[in-house]
Amino acid sequence: MLIRWLRALVSGRPDPESRIGEVPTQAQAATAGSSTSPLPGPGRGATRAECLATVSGNPDDAETRLERVRLLAESGRHLEALDHAGHAVRAAPRSSAAWLALGRTERVCGQAVQAEASFRRASELDSRPGTADVEVARSALARHDADAALAAIAPVVEADPSRVDALSVHAHGLAAIGRVGEAIDCIRSAITMAPEDAVLLCQLAAALSRSGDLAGADEAFARAARVAASTGQRVNTWSGRAEVARLRGDFASATDLLLEGYRRVPDSATLFQLSELLIARGWFRSGWACYEARRLESNPLRPQGLPHVPEWEGQDLAGRTVLVVSEQGVGDVCWFARYLRPLKDLGANVVLLPRKDMGQAARRFDGVDRVMADGELYPAIDYRVGLMSLAHRFGTTADRVPAAIPYMRADPVRVDGWRRELGNGSGPRIGLVWAGREDQPRNATRSIPLERLVPLLRVRGATFLSLQKGPAEAELASLPADVCVRALGPSFTGLEDLVDAIAAMDLVISVCTGPAHIAGALGVPVWTLISSPPDMRWMLRGDASPWYPGMRLFRQPEPGDWHSVVAAVCSALEDRLRNPTKPEKSFSPAAALANDEPRDLGIDLPAIALTTAGDLLLSPAEDVPSASLAQYGEFDRAGVAFAVSLCRAGDLCVDLHAGAGYATIALARAVAPPGRVLAIEDRSAMRVRLARNLAANEVANVSIVEVPSFQASGEAGERDVDGLSLDRVAFMAVRFGADATRILGGAQATLWRCRPWLYIEGSERFAPEGVVAALRSLGYRTFRREMGLFPPRNFNRRQNDVFGGRRVVMLCAFPEERDPPALPAGCVEWSD
Repeated sequence: MLIRWLRALVSGRPDPESRIGEVPTQAQAATAGSSTSPLPGPGRGATRAECLATVSGNPDDAETRLERVRLLAESGRHLEALDHAGHAVRAAPRSSAAWLALGRTERVCGQAVQAEASFRRASELDSRPGTADVEVARSALARHDADAALAAIAPVVEADPSRVDALSVHAHGLAAIGRVGEAIDCIRSAITMAPEDAVLLCQLAAALSRSGDLAGADEAFARAARVAASTGQRVNTWSGRAEVARLRGDFASATDLLLEGYRRVPDSATLFQLSELLIARGWFRSGWACYEARRLESNPLRPQGLPHVPEWEGQDLAGRTVLVVSEQGVGDVCWFARYLRPLKDLGANVVLLPRKDMGQAARRFDGVDRVMADGELYPAIDYRVGLMSLAHRFGTTADRVPAAIPYMRADPVRVDGWRRELGNGSGPRIGLVWAGREDQPRNATRSIPLERLVPLLRVRGATFLSLQKGPAEAELASLPADVCVRALGPSFTGLEDLVDAIAAMDLVISVCTGPAHIAGALGVPVWTLISSPPDMRWMLRGDASPWYPGMRLFRQPEPGDWHSVVAAVCSALEDRLRNPTKPEKSFSPAAALANDEPRDLGIDLPAIALTTAGDLLLSPAEDVPSASLAQYGEFDRAGVAFAVSLCRAGDLCVDLHAGAGYATIALARAVAPPGRVLAIEDRSAMRVRLARNLAANEVANVSIVEVPSFQASGEAGERDVDGLSLDRVAFMAVRFGADATRILGGAQATLWRCRPWLYIEGSERFAPEGVVAALRSLGYRTFRREMGLFPPRNFNRRQNDVFGGRRVVMLCAFPEERDPPALPAGCVEWSD
């Protein structure tokens, strides 16, 4: 009875059993509103903290544990929720609800495999198809197994065709296997039962967009936005609406939508999507800056174990060794390899870390002193830089592209061998590539069925040679008998074979994929077939490219219109055969650019900086620590090292006003799972960055919590540290810019009960005398340390002081009943 009363008191939901353990992801929690404000009850005004304290009185009861799981999850304390869910399962191993709660907390904590196993166990224990099966299906979709998801969800939909969550998951599975029409019907059925569900409306919009119904998608997104505004639901409609606008060719509207979205939720995913639009429009200055956000996105191809050295951001390279890290696809590497020679010209010793499948081919690029072999130990490295960051580092604009072609070399002996093998034939040798990699997200729109090229293959006076590799090679067998294409792909044992074969061509005709870039880098004439809307690298208009002077672009006039492209290529080839010495058109920025790039996009462009803690998304204009991290790659490095020295594996630490997470990451690594960190941050934009930075650096033992009274006057209770009802804390930090006096005032019970070490960062608003007096009243000895904001021996090796000599005071505090540890240099005990 007590538990059910508490559920009603806190949530007011009539059927709480179906919601046990249902929690948002860490990123969702970071972008949501306050999850720790007092919650309405039936006239009682109880807070979540009071409920937590109440359910703590019976810890061995499974139902009590499950209620605590829910309360902790609603507060964003997912790691603690996971502990209690595990206890609940051990207390009631045959409880489907307990296994369901465990699976949900495991999922939000990043334990996908364990979560799916827990959901399957919950399903086994429940005799009827239900919530556990829905979660099994969701897990299968997350690992891209649509067939397993559909098998799991089908019995649920059959048992209850009106169940909205099951219909939504079923629609996701149908869309994943290409049955988009059925998926749309399924979502529409769900919406009839939940017309005010903005998430369902967004799902419908995405499915309509995929089906080609852009007007319907726009209408669904607009409706979702209206519903969200009226109901208070938090959904991202701007990303999907921007993609619909892009597919329509309206890059200006797509840009405006993403700028609006970034102002609301300053996330790196929005920046990355925005970057492609800006670059396509020729707005390179801001576009390449935003493109840095790719570094925080999940990328299974990202190399591990890179040397922990500063990133090159324009520092002097004379006599220095710089490691250039290859990224993304073969075409991207060949596209950006043009920057290796300019790096070399700055006096650098250039070491290239290639894709694993490009080890030999990468030796063909100009400006490389050494190509790393797989598993080889790194030499002494001074700086490192991602290959795709070099356009930003060199300040590339549309009219200032390094285009010293060729910058890739073929093997002349092997090229001559290809020419002898191919012979003179009948007319020029033309290499063909009609399909890209199947796993590339936009491959379906950029590739062209070979049968569409038959009119081209019937042009007389040329020898057509297939450079295609992969499944698309099989299309050669279905060509009509009156056309002839010789397949070279079966002769290629490595990428270098393709490079040398391309160098033996008189012309390459290719869709937007790797061989087009290889031909461009070699200086071989290349005609590239461009889908509509175009990939960012080809910009929005024009038939020439700033990247490759020898390239000609053939663009679809409308999405999917390959017929017009092939007709234009046929006409151009016939003209070339009649006039073989006619030069290609040169690139004209005025013809390619939609309009001039504005000086200000209306947002503070963030920095994505390599720091001593890893890559971080920062807003340098927002606070001093972010500015220091962006400029120097560190902030209060000695203080962070000291804090880490106080922590032990398994500890619980509290990081107040955690900011972008620089120190939080160090603490989380120090305490290591099962140790954890509560990162408390009241600024909504900073919580978004914090969540992204934790995910990008694979830090899973941090819970992000909002306690709003840290910066503004608030109510007592759970709106301060004491309201978190913590039973143990080993270390507590109050970060730069926070009101330390207010925080300590709301943490007195916790400090008396747990007696943690304390570290308090100063700022312009910091009044150390008042803080020291408060600490003395709590039985703490306090030591002070004065620190200059400019670190002369900083990680990035920068010697300019952007802080103008400013200094701040830091405080270390220890329970007076314990001996203090070894203190940082310059620490002295505070005395009156």
